[in-house]
Amino acid sequence: MQLAEMTSPEVEEYLARKRSILVPVGSTEQHGALGPTGCDHLVAEAVCIEVGKRSEVVLAPVLPYGQSESHMAFPGTVSLSAVTMALMVRDIVESLYRTGFRDVLFLSGHGGNRGPVMSGLADASRSCPEAVLRYLGYWELPGIPEAEKRLFGEGRGLHASAAEVSMIMVLREGFQPSEDSLTRTARPRKGEVVSAPRWKRLNPQGPCDVDPELISRDKGREFFELLVRALAQELAETGE
Repeated sequence: MQLAEMTSPEVEEYLARKRSILVPVGSTEQHGALGPTGCDHLVAEAVCIEVGKRSEVVLAPVLPYGQSESHMAFPGTVSLSAVTMALMVRDIVESLYRTGFRDVLFLSGHGGNRGPVMSGLADASRSCPEAVLRYLGYWELPGIPEAEKRLFGEGRGLHASAAEVSMIMVLREGFQPSEDSLTRTARPRKGEVVSAPRWKRLNPQGPCDVDPELISRDKGREFFELLVRALAQELAETGE
């Protein structure tokens, strides 16, 4: 069910019976010593792949870059400007719409993508009047906030969270995060846009507000399955 692996006739056959598509989006940014730079897009893509299999919904190639300016003080981070990302999203949606897709859901693994993606969807809505366009962070799926709190507690973290690192341990067999005497830091104020120097000053090791002792491969496996079920249910209930 991956668009990149389908021929054009196969896509045409799919569109004759279904017009929905998932677009996983994430980032390539530092997660300190707890996770790889691709953590956000690897999780989003894996969830969409599994849901595509179970729900027979096509998924577009993952967008591996996001708006990650806050993390540019750390090596390995690649950031798109908000304008660039919004334009990219607009063009992707318009292309999908012109070729027959009508229901487009962007599933994000990175919180910083919300503004740019929503801006791109708003622009695309003018030229795609019959499209149903949506953006969700995977942590917003029904029942997931409660499940994350139950599994990982109050120290689950904001960036390089216990949940995402635990899932990476499942998705990348053999990966083991390094705690490196991680000091738990405070979250930024709600709604605050944090510059790269400020993030580095507040979170010198990269992660934010996470207790590494909560990271667990078994919990990561359970949480990933809950995400897959929640997204599949979301698609079923909204007619995707």
